[in-house]
Amino acid sequence: MIVKAIFKNKDYDYFRDKTTNENIEDQVKRYYGDVFKCDDEIAKERIEKGFVVKATKKEEKEYYDSLDTNDEITNKENK
Repeated sequence: MIVKAIFKNKDYDYFRDKTTNENIEDQVKRYYGDVFKCDDEIAKERIEKGFVVKATKKEEKEYYDSLDTNDEITNKENK
């Protein structure tokens, strides 16, 4: 599922993505407004906890378009 990070409190505008590393210091920070892909079960858990919402169709399209662009750049660099 493609989701958008919405977590924000008075001290932080990010949450640490526990799926990216065991050590909290090395986990990827998901900042408010970030759009990313995650497992459906984890997405449901994060939605319930108020960390993310399901991305809109427009946000999903922008997410996939950015992947295509990054793939094109990587392919050009590897030639």
